[in-house]
Amino acid sequence: TTKTSGSYTIKSGDTLYQIAIANGLSVSQLASLNNISDPNEVYVGQVLKLSGSSSSSKTTTSSSSKSTNSSSYTIKSGDTLYEIALEHGMSYSQLAALNNISNANEIYVGQTLKF
Repeated sequence: TTKTSGSYTIKSGDTLYQIAIANGLSVSQLASLNNISDPNEVYVGQVLKLSGSSSSSKTTTSSSSKSTNSSSYTIKSGDTLYEIALEHGMSYSQLAALNNISNANEIYVGQTLKF
């Protein structure tokens, strides 16, 4: 199991998203707990905290839910439509429809999505 005394060591092929979901966290909560500014910049061997100050997690969650109203997001390398949609509280099909994307696998770095 991935839950080991409140920490997890990143292995080859892991993503912050996979680790967060496996441990009942959002990507923003996991990034906040570990002071990670770019969720795409994690490395093999990095040790992540899986629990800690819940107040910072709640703050992150509430601020990100406020930002979903008429906001946008620019796709970065490694992003998937599914992960972006989850972070903004919607299904990937809703996000795809909102942005006139017919194939969820055909998104590109630098593309701006609206919410």
